[in-house]
Amino acid sequence: MSSARIMFEKTGPAVYISHLDLVRTMQRIFVRTGVKIKHTEGFNPHPKMTFPLPLSVGTASVCEIMDAELEDDSQLEDLTSMMNSAVPEGIRFTDAWTPVLKPKELQFVRVRCSLIYDGGVRPDAVGAVRQLFSRESIVIDRKTKSGVKSADIVPMISSVKAEQTDGNTLELDAVISAQNPTLNPTGLVTAVNTFLPEYAPDFARYQRLGIYDKNLNTFR
Repeated sequence: MSSARIMFEKTGPAVYISHLDLVRTMQRIFVRTGVKIKHTEGFNPHPKMTFPLPLSVGTASVCEIMDAELEDDSQLEDLTSMMNSAVPEGIRFTDAWTPVLKPKELQFVRVRCSLIYDGGVRPDAVGAVRQLFSRESIVIDRKTKSGVKSADIVPMISSVKAEQTDGNTLELDAVISAQNPTLNPTGLVTAVNTFLPEYAPDFARYQRLGIYDKNLNTFR
């Protein structure tokens, strides 16, 4: 038996799969491909697999990870090709390896926030957004389990870049805190809506691009 860390993409129609449905989907993939995974003991055993950083519904990602306990060590080498033979549209496995770091050591994520304007991006929007994220403090209201609380998100941002990519889209490319504390990428757009309401987008899309440890090395 060996531990496997499996990376996969969740894009297209799969972004609307809830986390619970994603777990069920993965269980079916293991069964259909014959990949043997260790199960818990007891009356209702279930596969031993965990998702260190569950993704919000509606957010795309090219770097999701799942940890699983394999029964057969030899399957690790061919794991991605085996599992890709039974995936729904929008799910694709890209890599698998023996875990190096613990899930709690996943500290940062790189995200892309696409701010979309029906009437086009204003000429001064990029400059205004860049200036906003250069501030020493950006306090926004965030929803938590205990209610709405104010928080300064600047300490949760490692870097952020703003660029206009087409006539209707302004993109934020940011590296933000993933855990302890967690900054949801929607918080970046909330900051724009709060402090620059004249540049508030009509719609926003989010994508996770990379995952890192505390030293900003790729999480393995």
